[in-house]
Amino acid sequence: MAGCKDCPVGKYSLITGGTNQSSCTSCPSGKYSGILGASSASFCQDCAASKYSLSGYAICTDCPRLSTSQEASDGPEQCHCPAGYWAPVGADCFACAAGKYLSDDGHRLDDCISCDPGQYSQSGATVCLYCALGKFSNAAGSSTCAMCGVDSYIDVPGSSFCKNCSMDFCTTGEYRFRCPRGAIQNSFCASCTYKKAHTMFISHGEYNDTCPYVCTPPYKEDCATGECKRCDPGTYALGVSDNDGIEWSCRSCPSGGECDGSEDVVCSSQSYRIFPQWTEVPKSTLQQCMQCPKGLLCGNGVCSVENGTFTCPDASTQIVGEWKQPMERGSFELISCPRGHSKQVRVQEKMECKQCAPFLQYILEPDRDNCQRCPPGLICHGDDQIIPTVNGSEWTVQNHIFRLLACPTGYSVWPAISGVLFDPDVDASQQECRECPEGRECLLDRCLQCDLCPVGKFKDTVGTGPCRSCEIAKYNPLTGSASEALCLHCPEGSVTPAAGQDELSDCVCINTHYMTSSRSGPLGMRCYPCPAAAMCADGTCGFRNPGFSCDGIGSHLKPFVVGNWMRGHDERYRLISCPTGHRLVNETGYESQECFKCPPSAYIIKSTDPLYKCYACPPGAVCPNGGPPIFPEVRDGIRIAI
Repeated sequence: MAGCKDCPVGKYSLITGGTNQSSCTSCPSGKYSGILGASSASFCQDCAASKYSLSGYAICTDCPRLSTSQEASDGPEQCHCPAGYWAPVGADCFACAAGKYLSDDGHRLDDCISCDPGQYSQSGATVCLYCALGKFSNAAGSSTCAMCGVDSYIDVPGSSFCKNCSMDFCTTGEYRFRCPRGAIQNSFCASCTYKKAHTMFISHGEYNDTCPYVCTPPYKEDCATGECKRCDPGTYALGVSDNDGIEWSCRSCPSGGECDGSEDVVCSSQSYRIFPQWTEVPKSTLQQCMQCPKGLLCGNGVCSVENGTFTCPDASTQIVGEWKQPMERGSFELISCPRGHSKQVRVQEKMECKQCAPFLQYILEPDRDNCQRCPPGLICHGDDQIIPTVNGSEWTVQNHIFRLLACPTGYSVWPAISGVLFDPDVDASQQECRECPEGRECLLDRCLQCDLCPVGKFKDTVGTGPCRSCEIAKYNPLTGSASEALCLHCPEGSVTPAAGQDELSDCVCINTHYMTSSRSGPLGMRCYPCPAAAMCADGTCGFRNPGFSCDGIGSHLKPFVVGNWMRGHDERYRLISCPTGHRLVNETGYESQECFKCPPSAYIIKSTDPLYKCYACPPGAVCPNGGPPIFPEVRDGIRIAI
């Protein structure tokens, strides 16, 4: 026996024991079911908006293009096009053609309604629009509005025809302004424009701004220019006004101006016009041409004040300073200048804010001072800002100029000041801190001048450093020495106790030398090498000590210089004689002079003559201290000795 079958999608069954498909009930229109074997109507769901279904649908069908429907729609007729569109049932929506409209959805092409004359629409319109002012449509179903032609107009919206404009001529001094294409109002009368001053109209201008005119008396036409003027060329009209009116007269053209007979004087491009009697009573239009101040001239030579704006046609020229007319319509005066400029007002034609040259000049008070030359001791920027070229230099302001107060160590104020801080004879524009020259120094924290190098010192370069001491073994008795060559050498064999000595007396012989008897003697100071025999055990020359004694290290071995030494004509010590038992050696050279002690058991007859030598002491004789031998024999009561 076959099993039970599911009801198909889109249907459901509430019957138990159904024998065929007829026992299954279809979901109603506007609902759907995608469930096999649905057992109740609750399985049938509503179609979503813009969808529909017929009875027994498993899915909902989309509405045609551009149409919409509500939820649970039960057929295509429930799908509606938007306003301005139409469609057959179940078909896509189409826009109503231009010139027609539809305020609701339609199902036939002829549901779209044509616009009335004076209206228009675009494709898909829901309403027709009125033609704007100046436009019309004269047929039903228009998609656009046409402009009214020349000499016609429309002054209300939604018109189907144009009105004719008036073409009548206007009164004297007026002309008919004709209707242009697309006019929104009727033609009208407009006042003619005065093409020239001092004229009056004598008729209308038809349809153009061309009313004929003549000069208004007492003005007359200048044949050369066609202008209406009171006076002849070369003169100008002068007006003097009071409570009774204005009295006119013709005046000669002022110097520097050009006059064509009108009320205006045209001054040259390098000058400007003033009215010197403008503020007087009665008021006068007397005119003069004033030469333009230098500070108000543009780069092209044109005066900038003629137009009253202080501007130049070339943007590169800027009018500098504050300028005013103290008297209404009078001459201009320079009131003040900005930083870095000097106010020049002595001569009216040369008034200007003169810029001080950067790096070359400075100025402290623009409205009072002149540009000052920048001294070499300052870096200037053309205004009141300065930077000293030497760090630590002190500057102050005195009588509106910078003056140098003091310089740091190693510099001097130049030009030199003569004891007066602000010496009137010193040109402040030349001032600077100069490094001390050769032979001079300043060791103070605040220097005004460089002092001469003291004795014992020198300085051979320009600079801020101090004077240098002469080396050891040199001296310098001079001040202001600019060369090391001025440091004199001590005599040969002598040195100074320290560097920087200033006298010959500071030179002393070295330990191995001895000095002449006097520094001021005929030979002056000389240091001679000490003979080897005169050297003490400690390495010093015994001639340097009183009594030629040796009192240093080893003096117990050699307590004094042996021999009798005497100075010669050259102040050198020479060995003259030796003590007993010593041989005189003084002919083999100055350095080798000595008293040669005879060996033990030897004698010498004479120690004052270098020709004598040491001999062995004779047998039987005694030679005390190396002296001549003494024989002990006595002959005839006489001791024999050699």
